[in-house]
Amino acid sequence: MHLPSRLACLPLSLLALALASCASGTSSRAFVGADFNVVDSLETTVAIDGLGEGTADSEYDAIRASVGVVNTDGERPTSRFGLVAGPVEFNDAEALEVGLGGYWYVPTGSASLRPFVGAQILGTLYDEDDFGDIGEELSGVPTAGLEYALTEHLSVVGAAEYRIPLKAADGVDGTEVETDGFNVRLGVVFVF
Repeated sequence: MHLPSRLACLPLSLLALALASCASGTSSRAFVGADFNVVDSLETTVAIDGLGEGTADSEYDAIRASVGVVNTDGERPTSRFGLVAGPVEFNDAEALEVGLGGYWYVPTGSASLRPFVGAQILGTLYDEDDFGDIGEELSGVPTAGLEYALTEHLSVVGAAEYRIPLKAADGVDGTEVETDGFNVRLGVVFVF
């Protein structure tokens, strides 16, 4: 599987924009993270020229790694921007998800409990062996969640996401694939 050049440039450009967005008086620290899907209600629509369209529930299994920057004001994080990537399976067919996004933390009275809202652009690159040559699908993913700081450096994260198709994966044979719906992810974040 190869990463199309238009997807390869997008994450780097937006990460540079995120790094430049640090306001004065704030500092930035690098983070790494990992998360996995625990609950989902996704539907995949497949349309084939001349044959029609069908929609079905999708089983979605995904593990993603993330890397990026956390902007802080003192000890409190104010925002987090990063790249995500990882293997996924839709009904036992393989794909790769690559994306970028950001979270903005909602101020609370608790130093440990950190609610956030966010958004991602997610590209799904389907395996040619499982799907044929259909290219990539782009989705917008609004996110809301909660981060709980276990230590100064380690947090657990839970997030609800809703996948909105922006561009269907288009095959050379007239096949289009797009996925939408809701899922919940759990993970950890380590801030350096």
